[in-house]
Amino acid sequence: MWMTDAQVTNLPDSSCWQPVYADGQVTIDAQGSTHYHARSLDLVQPLGPCSRQQALDHAISRLDQAVVDLSASYAGAIRLFVSGGVDSILLLALLRCHDRPIDLIRSEVWEHDQFVDDNADQLASYWAYRQLHHWTEPTWLATGSQGDEYLLRGPITIALITSWHDIDFLAQLDGNDRCYHRRYFGKPANQDIFRDHWQRRHQLRELYPTRADLDRHIIDMLANDHQHWHLGHTLTWTPFLDLSLPNMWLACDPVDLMDQWLDAGMTKDLIRHYDASLLAGVSDFKNFNSRQNLYRIGIAP
Repeated sequence: MWMTDAQVTNLPDSSCWQPVYADGQVTIDAQGSTHYHARSLDLVQPLGPCSRQQALDHAISRLDQAVVDLSASYAGAIRLFVSGGVDSILLLALLRCHDRPIDLIRSEVWEHDQFVDDNADQLASYWAYRQLHHWTEPTWLATGSQGDEYLLRGPITIALITSWHDIDFLAQLDGNDRCYHRRYFGKPANQDIFRDHWQRRHQLRELYPTRADLDRHIIDMLANDHQHWHLGHTLTWTPFLDLSLPNMWLACDPVDLMDQWLDAGMTKDLIRHYDASLLAGVSDFKNFNSRQNLYRIGIAP
């Protein structure tokens, strides 16, 4: 979010706007003036170590509750575009397990109204809006937003954790040519992230002397990683947007997280919990021929 003395927006069009981070709150008084207030973020980590199964159980509990909360707000069919990636297929498995009505979207939809036309350039400058569907009628849309980040599959998060723990992640990746993240993490930009953090691993230990310090930094970073927002009549349902998920998973031993980092193994375990048959629809690699296996679960092109 961005603000001036008299305006608030998430589509700034000049450098005069001041950013508002997750530890800030903005109010607008009756005269139309804006006011900034600092607030406390709950960055408390779980006490003691967390096993892989405890992390999965916590995620299952939170995702189940998210569906309960959704049903309390909206009883109709929720729209879902299944990309073939692990996050959208996990949403499909979760919603089907709870017998939620789903309206499967077969192609990308972007309906035009005055707001999106008036703000076309600003919307196009944000990758999350470029990946969002938009309808002019009231619509609930399920999205896998934050699935990478909040389930600890983001390159920067992985680079921070592995380098801090003196683990050369690129060496791990090079030994797993068929893992889900191999092509995506093999992109030059991501390779640079892993290489840079590995080379600075001793500095990271100085900057974050304890694991709690590192975890707190990661949670703060994730709290400010905003992706999908509501847009007009299109309301997004994003169950992965839950800081308790990374809070719990960060307490795991890095050894238990390695297959999540390489192959989305824990996310696949969640799919398996809800509907193991849907694992067949996951693409071989993240963001590469994403829809290649959807025919195996009955989702036509």
